[in-house]
Amino acid sequence: MFESALEKLEVYVMRNDLNYSSVREVVLREIAESEKGLCATQIHIQVNDKIQKKVSYNTVYRVLRLFEECKIVVTIQSNAKKTHYFLANKDINLYLFDVNNHYVKSLKSSETTDQLLKELKLDNTNSFIVIHKY
Repeated sequence: MFESALEKLEVYVMRNDLNYSSVREVVLREIAESEKGLCATQIHIQVNDKIQKKVSYNTVYRVLRLFEECKIVVTIQSNAKKTHYFLANKDINLYLFDVNNHYVKSLKSSETTDQLLKELKLDNTNSFIVIHKY
């Protein structure tokens, strides 16, 4: 899944005449390797732990905005206005959000969720369901 997202990013970068950035690849890898949604702060810390050159928060936010434009990430916003980032995956359109622990996790689709999306006429790849656990 990481490789397909990276290919999509490379195509977007070439089409829009942007420069190559290794930071984008590191941020993408951090999101891809995480089992739960990461917020920008978590991504910033993990990226700076992995590379020698220090990356600013602004850079992380710019990279995340670029990923949103490329449609290679899905964003889930918590009640506390914290945004969590996941790799976009057409097979996953269900996310569990635990408000108490600020934990967001992607779940595999099931017949039930697929049927619900169809009934709501949201059965395209850009639709997803968020379940808030209180």
